[in-house]
Amino acid sequence: LPTREELRLLKPHRDQLDQRVLNDEFAFPVSTGYGTNRDALLKAQELLAEAGWGVVNGRLMNAAGEPFTLEILTQNPTMQRVLLPYTESLKLLGIDAKMRLVDNVTAINLVRARKFDAYIRDHTMLNPPIGELRNFFASASAAMVFSGNLPAIQDPVIDALIQAAEEASSIEEIAVACRALDRVLLWGFYNILLNTMDDERFLYWDKFTRPAGEAVAKYEHITGSAIRILDSWWIDQDKLDRLPTVQN
Repeated sequence: LPTREELRLLKPHRDQLDQRVLNDEFAFPVSTGYGTNRDALLKAQELLAEAGWGVVNGRLMNAAGEPFTLEILTQNPTMQRVLLPYTESLKLLGIDAKMRLVDNVTAINLVRARKFDAYIRDHTMLNPPIGELRNFFASASAAMVFSGNLPAIQDPVIDALIQAAEEASSIEEIAVACRALDRVLLWGFYNILLNTMDDERFLYWDKFTRPAGEAVAKYEHITGSAIRILDSWWIDQDKLDRLPTVQN
């Protein structure tokens, strides 16, 4: 639930917020990842029915007789292994879902013109993300060509929280503002999260080590404005001395 500090930022916008932002914990659904997630499909069916969609002859239709279609755009062939099972699950609900694989130039033009139902991308951000918040989430970037705001979010509450984060005078205040913003974004359901890891993972031989704690940041560099690269390792002399014993 929101902390007291987050509530100070959120409560002035109470009338404009989904009340779940203030009162409910946000949690992503959990499944085994195997087979068909029946519980998720039943929940989706309930929500679609509440929104006026029903299955007619195997196809999901609204009251006007229009079918529910969804085309997911990508230029990355490797995403087929993620998207094809996802679209097959949507078809169980009666949704006419498909993946559209295009070349880079076509994808750029379609994204620029906002001519897509859904577009698959990663969402890596700097930490702290202050310099990127307006590009991804502010109303002013909704119609900008090549902005990060692909869902075209236009929400005065989100704009106010971005401003609070930018005006914060300490890293603690930035964290509070960003967490409050994150809550509003999560309950807005602007993204469908398909594939993510819970932690960063590194694999190395036992004789190697890394700088302790925050000292690791001294040895990192940034590529592509957001990707963190650690391309050097350090030998721990004690581990190196023990290695022959461990190998035997």
